[in-house]
Amino acid sequence: MSSAELQIDPYGPVFISYRHSDGKSIADRVSTLLKSVGVPVWIDSEAMQVGHIEKRVNRAIEQTISGAVVISTEDTARSDVISKNEVPGLLRLLDNDPTFPICIINVNDKDAVREGLDYSAPDRRMRTVTVESDLRGPLSSIKQFGVEEEDLIALVGAMATERVKRIHQACQEKDDRIVRLGLYSWEESVDHASSGNHLDLRLAAPKSGDRFNREALKTFKDTLKETRKAVESVSPSVLQVEGRAHLFLAFVLGAQFPETFVKRAIVRQSGENWGRENNGDQNESFLHLTDQRVCNESSAGRARVAVYLDLVAGRLDSAFTSFVEANKEKISYSARIGMREPGQIDPNDGARIAREASNLIRDLSSPHGSSSHGAAHIDLMMRCPLPLAFLIGRNVNTLSFTVYEYERDKDRYVPMLDVDTFNNRSNVITKVLV
Repeated sequence: MSSAELQIDPYGPVFISYRHSDGKSIADRVSTLLKSVGVPVWIDSEAMQVGHIEKRVNRAIEQTISGAVVISTEDTARSDVISKNEVPGLLRLLDNDPTFPICIINVNDKDAVREGLDYSAPDRRMRTVTVESDLRGPLSSIKQFGVEEEDLIALVGAMATERVKRIHQACQEKDDRIVRLGLYSWEESVDHASSGNHLDLRLAAPKSGDRFNREALKTFKDTLKETRKAVESVSPSVLQVEGRAHLFLAFVLGAQFPETFVKRAIVRQSGENWGRENNGDQNESFLHLTDQRVCNESSAGRARVAVYLDLVAGRLDSAFTSFVEANKEKISYSARIGMREPGQIDPNDGARIAREASNLIRDLSSPHGSSSHGAAHIDLMMRCPLPLAFLIGRNVNTLSFTVYEYERDKDRYVPMLDVDTFNNRSNVITKVLV
């Protein structure tokens, strides 16, 4: 294929090149981190179950990818597919477009004496130098990373930022300045197909029989700050979000991108847009407080307030009531926030409902804190449409939370994450609890 025919798709996946024998565990970890930060992945274990290996690899490199991660391990020297197909194809893309996002994970040989990276190793292993004494092959000038977790997180952050910038540039050419995010935590998916979003944050789905995936949440905590950096790199005026995720994750994503960071946000669900401001009565109240209960106002330290955000028709209070009863010595106060007129919520009212809910939560935190400990910590349980969870999260900056998720078969709320929107603005998640 000629250089003129080579295609780099800014919406495409990142190609991961690796040797199975000693690179698979690294490739799997990089794939998980990339998905969590929002970057789709082309990796043979998912994208190529059957078919001609070399032809499928060549086609992916020539027509569908947006970037590449090459994992250089000792055994890559034994791979003809890597040295004759993958690396030459990626170098052609780089020659055709010097801004093509590509990086190398460089793993030292098992018996290596040196502690730092051997920057000449990838060229030797992948046969891109013909003279043994020539240590400056084409791979030595490509950004190289180590294999430690902090190195891999830096790598996926850089790839996410490059992806957002390239897509944003393509959108600006069409006078489109919206940054689009997807959030998915319910189902596994082979995500190398383009969704049209700048980033699609995909957490590994819970294992069979489980409702939550602790390792996926830990990875999400580690990568969320990189997602924010990537979005921040283009200073968007509008954020558009879609997806299918747990409510507490939608809330956390909203807290990570508050109104002070991106002024406008729209959540798309089932063909409807939530978050647009409408021209209705701005003084109209949609919500009210019920089931307010004083528990233990004399508890030592920072006060805690349990809040049940219940915005779905048909009350389901038993899990929250059980939580309050079990924790009445630890919490100072509890309350339910409900709709004045339960029923189907009009998405056009979403922005005002979210703002009113956020104000009520802020009011509940204020009277129960002392001058020495500040506003109360909020134990937040939610039963509402996903768009509202995200929009409410955008309006609660300066407060701290423990967010919960409902476990249906046990009728209880499980603590998932600690969230601090005041002291940890680059990454609002402070602890994984589940």
